[in-house]
Amino acid sequence: MSYLLWNCQGLGSDLTVLALHGFIKKHRPSAVFLMETKMQNNRIDRLRCKMGFQNGYNVPPNGLAGGLSLWWDESINVDVAFSSENLIDTKVHGLSNGSYCRVSWIYGTPYREQKPAFWGWLGSQLCATNDPWLCGGDMNEFIWHFEKAGGVAASHSRPRHLLEFATKAELIDLGFSGPSFTWRGTRNTHFVQERIDRGLANAA
Repeated sequence: MSYLLWNCQGLGSDLTVLALHGFIKKHRPSAVFLMETKMQNNRIDRLRCKMGFQNGYNVPPNGLAGGLSLWWDESINVDVAFSSENLIDTKVHGLSNGSYCRVSWIYGTPYREQKPAFWGWLGSQLCATNDPWLCGGDMNEFIWHFEKAGGVAASHSRPRHLLEFATKAELIDLGFSGPSFTWRGTRNTHFVQERIDRGLANAA
């Protein structure tokens, strides 16, 4: 069983759709979580069916920003317990062996002024559990200073919202393979790279 999580930054481009089709064909995920779809439900549902996923759950965008979409195939059952513009919290049941896992699909706020309130809310919404639990997505937040390159150096005294959340929820960083940074862009004429996408899981 594999999951694909991607901040697609809008599904309106033919190149983005082509890239998504390539990811799905290569990795054959049981579930796909898309962030920043910027697309209304009816268009996403048509695309989901075209990609071969019969089941889905959408959180529509707010105007021209945001939007979440979760797709899954016939190998699993997904129960959605809660959703918001930043979170789809689910229980995923594997049909082959009857196992289950809580999966929290997260899109962290990109706005600095909203981060304290958002991470405080997420910490109250997602509490530690003895059930198997995976959290993943674009957190829009890095933890350690070496997870950023370029631009203004990260202050060692800055709030570490993601680390505080993971510690309270008893979650472990799953690590990664491939490039060290998951986002790159320009800020105030400086080229910046950061690791802001990750997976976390508890011991179970």
